[in-house]
Amino acid sequence: MGDVSSALCEISGKVDAIFLDGFAPSKNPEMWDKSVLENLKYVSKKGTTLSTFTVARMVRDSLSFSGFKLEKRPGFGRKREMLIGSYSDSFLESNPKEKPWCKRAYPELQIKTVAIVGAGIAGTTLAYSLSRRGIQVFLIDPSGIAKETSGIPMAISHPHLTKIPGPISLFTLRAFRYALSFLSSFADQNFFEKTGLFYSVTQEMDSERLQKGIENHKLSEEIVFWKPIASKFQNGDFLENEPGVFFRNGFWTRPESIAKKCAEQPGVEFIKGTASRIEQDGTSWKLLIQESGHEIVANSIIFCNSHSIGKLIASLFEGEEPFPIRKVRGQLISLKETEKSSRISNILCAEHYLTPSILGEHILGSTFDEFDLNPLPQKKDTDRLLEFVQNKYPSLNFDSSCVLIEKVGLRAQTPDRLPILGPVFDPREFRKIYKEIDLPKNRNKEFPNLKTIQGLYVFGGLGSRGILSSFLGSEIMASLILGEPVPVESSVLEYLHPARFLYRKVRK
Repeated sequence: MGDVSSALCEISGKVDAIFLDGFAPSKNPEMWDKSVLENLKYVSKKGTTLSTFTVARMVRDSLSFSGFKLEKRPGFGRKREMLIGSYSDSFLESNPKEKPWCKRAYPELQIKTVAIVGAGIAGTTLAYSLSRRGIQVFLIDPSGIAKETSGIPMAISHPHLTKIPGPISLFTLRAFRYALSFLSSFADQNFFEKTGLFYSVTQEMDSERLQKGIENHKLSEEIVFWKPIASKFQNGDFLENEPGVFFRNGFWTRPESIAKKCAEQPGVEFIKGTASRIEQDGTSWKLLIQESGHEIVANSIIFCNSHSIGKLIASLFEGEEPFPIRKVRGQLISLKETEKSSRISNILCAEHYLTPSILGEHILGSTFDEFDLNPLPQKKDTDRLLEFVQNKYPSLNFDSSCVLIEKVGLRAQTPDRLPILGPVFDPREFRKIYKEIDLPKNRNKEFPNLKTIQGLYVFGGLGSRGILSSFLGSEIMASLILGEPVPVESSVLEYLHPARFLYRKVRK
């Protein structure tokens, strides 16, 4: 929802029906501006219907110029006439404000079957999003459902606030709202709870950044508010005089339980095995399962296999991996509750996080290491986490005897810490077309159009925000695959497009 002149340009997709209801053109000239009416063609497809109570000549001329066939009909009540029409052009117009490498690619045939490589939280939530649209999904993973990094015992989620609105804050705010909506109806209380989350001021997230972030994003207290003294909404005395922000609906989840429930949906077939070879066969894709030799045939393939996401795709591009995804090691520990810690009602966040006690157990996480990728738990990381909780909340009385479990995961992260989701370009063709030309500083200039590889998609690089990103990310992916309108603005979608890294390389 927003001002029509700007919001219309943010729609990525084609709609079925348009209703124009903005008072008479003489009373609301901004809405009936010629450029606004002509922009309707960018969200229309052949057969898109249109109706409005105004029959003003300027409106009719602008809509006709945009490709709508119009006719007058008897109106209702005091309205003597109304206008109806439909979009007659079979050509799908692209929004000229979209960058050439970010233009929507619509499926050339009806999608009935999809193969998803990777059954972590990204792959399983995508399988759910597609299956509920009637698509047959083959979900493929050599380890099982959420057996790698997505198999952590508990994850926490909150939006990432930046001082001024930017790609990460805008995406995570939208992802947070959608995750709350999805989980509130999908999950039960055993693996999801909105406990609220208190984020203490830290060196990186100082008070000015947090307060300005709330102000500049125009966030209501229903989402987050500044608290100079957190102890007012805690049951213990361990946070006295601790300033920070409180995310009212901050939540914890059990990712493995959610992933398994998503994978159990009708229309999802899980195949335990390693995808070892892919090849295009006309309008379909063939994927070979290494262990069984079984061949999967599907209209589309989506790679959701974490930091291995580029390896199989690289076989199509002479060994070149087109996505700069790197491993980041994270270690967490679970702690037996103490008498004091059992009273914690909210998630506590600073440099690390501490969950409330669930069945007598807290989760304390998580380390972040881009260099030491040891898959086994290390004492130095357990000691670092214990040192944090003992210094930050000394009255909770945690010590080494409280440690129950140590768990390591290798996150898949992009350089800009945003997911990659969308269609795949051949990097060789991308460079050939865009090399040595002035990539779009001037958006009115014509640029060569490069098609994506039909039916090939990627969804990964979720990093430490896997749970937060996966639910909205899956809906975005399903919309892209099936040609539906995307549930985020075009400008946000641009931040997530896999080709952004190819674009940045060419611009250097």
